[in-house]
Order: sequence, then structure tokens, then C-alpha cells
Amino acid sequence: MFVLNCYISIKSAKTQQTVSYDYVSDVNIITSLKSFTDTCKLIVPRKLKYKGKDITNYIRRNDAIEVQLGYDDRLNTLFKGYIKTVSTGTPVVIECENEAWKLKQTPGTPKLYPSLKLSDFIAEYMSNYECVTADVNLGEVRIKNETTVAKVFAYFQKNYPLRFFFKDDIFYAGLPSALIVNEQKTVNFETGYNYISDTLKYTCADDVNLQIISKAILKDNTNLEWKEPIKVDGAEVRTFYLPGAKTIDDLKVHSKEMLLKYKVDKMEGDLLAFGEPLITKGDIVHLFDDDSIERNDKKFIAESVNYRFNKDGFRQSVKLGDQVA
Repeated sequence: MFVLNCYISIKSAKTQQTVSYDYVSDVNIITSLKSFTDTCKLIVPRKLKYKGKDITNYIRRNDAIEVQLGYDDRLNTLFKGYIKTVSTGTPVVIECENEAWKLKQTPGTPKLYPSLKLSDFIAEYMSNYECVTADVNLGEVRIKNETTVAKVFAYFQKNYPLRFFFKDDIFYAGLPSALIVNEQKTVNFETGYNYISDTLKYTCADDVNLQIISKAILKDNTNLEWKEPIKVDGAEVRTFYLPGAKTIDDLKVHSKEMLLKYKVDKMEGDLLAFGEPLITKGDIVHLFDDDSIERNDKKFIAESVNYRFNKDGFRQSVKLGDQVA
């Protein structure tokens, strides 16, 4: 019989002292390829002690935290980041964010970039991080007021088809279609064997409501955009940035090609699994279901994972992303 196990370590930002404990009432970790910020919420009993003192004596905002979860001695680090808030009630609630928390406190200087490459901006502000970055030209960018690096990335993500996220201490930045995480693994999930339930929905290609938006910024900072189809109600929108495009016709061709590529039979939804086999965002979900031919032997990117750990068990809720070959 497997025994639930956890290990929480917290390093003081002020004293550099580390405290650790192996008990928690509840852990809720949310991590996603579409989110710059991963979060972790821990609930611990007020009476929890460390060296005879309440645990709250050792926990402060901005302290570094690492959370390991698993069974028996098979622990995996599922969250690393910083404490955002600590409640003063009963029980104690600790809310944390990943490395994005630091970038939310890193100032960005007002500046005009006549023609900014994403890789240059990241090199300017994130030299202390290991980064996987696309060489995308963003055109003219003006940072008007005092801000933070995190807010600049939020602006980029809102106005350009870009994605930013951390995984395994690496910062990924670039076009969604081109970002592949390091050490990507494939995890098999078989109905009736190693996952509990799912909300997966199969949609035929003819029923897929989709619009492709292709964008480009020319050397003179002219913005080009094409939508295919031009008008559609309630569609899922996929946006692509084409650094090499020079004309609207280039964007038209690309949009039509992408529509053919993505307007196919699709599977979407979540599956709820036990804590093993462990899967992380960016990994490949390989489904096996002999009773449902439409999902059997299909592979998907794990777009996000929600880890829950408490007295009832260790669970992973995995959201499926794009299907892969």
C-alpha cells in the first residue's frame, strides 16, 4: 500500500535560515503553459511546530519555498517559488507564486525601442535566468511609465501571439507553435487502469468552429493582419505571428494552411489521474481506450496540470492541449 508523503522547505529571505516539515492539510498547485504565473496554496494546522515554535514564526512574505509531493520515498518537486501571503487565522493558509513573483517586483525602465527583438529584451532584463527564446521582432515598442518586467510581458502576451512560462527553472518565451519544453516525456494513460475519470469531448472536423489570425510587422513597423474566415461567430481563435511575411497575400496563404491543419477532428477536456505516473505541463498525454476508437492511441500536449494533495489522496487534473502526431 502506498503512503502519501510530502516535504516542504522554506528559506527565509531575511536570515537565509531554512525550515522544513513533512505535514500539510492540503496543497493545491496550478501550473499552465498559457500562464506566466504558477500558483501554490498550502493549508497547514495552526498548531504545527518547528523546534518548539509555531510554524508561523518562520514564514514571511518573499521567503523562498519548495514543495515536494509523492508516495513513500518517491517525491517530486512540483513547485518552487516565493510566499506571497500568510494568513493569521486558523488554519494557516500560505499562498505562493513561482518565479514570476520576482519579475513582478523587477522594475522596467521607460524606454523607446525603435525595433525590438524579443530575445534582446529578455537578454536585457533576464540575464540571470536560463531562457529558451524565439527571435521574434516586435516592431516599435514604447515603455511609457515606470512599470515591472512582468507587466511588460503581460503587455506582450496581450498584444502579440506570444507565450511566456517557467518550467524546471527555465523561462520559455516565443510563439506557441514553436515552444517545446526541454526533456519532454510521454505519459501513458489507460482507461480503467491508471486514471480515475475524464470530461473529454470528441468533436468532428465539420463541427470545429475556428478562426485563424495571421499577423506580421514590417521593417517600417507597419502592422499586417488577415483573418480566415473573415467573419465568424463564437469561434475559437488561433493567432500566428509571421516574422518573414511581407504582404497580405503571405498572411492569406498562411491562414488558409493553418485552418486546414487545425480544423480537424479534436479532443478536448480534462482527465483526473492519481499522483503516479506523474505528468507536468508540456509533456505528452498518450491515451489508450479500446472502447472509444476516437480517443484510442491519440497523443496530446498537457496544457495545464492542477495537483491536489490532502488526506483523501494525491490527484492530478490534466487539461489536454493540441493533438500531436
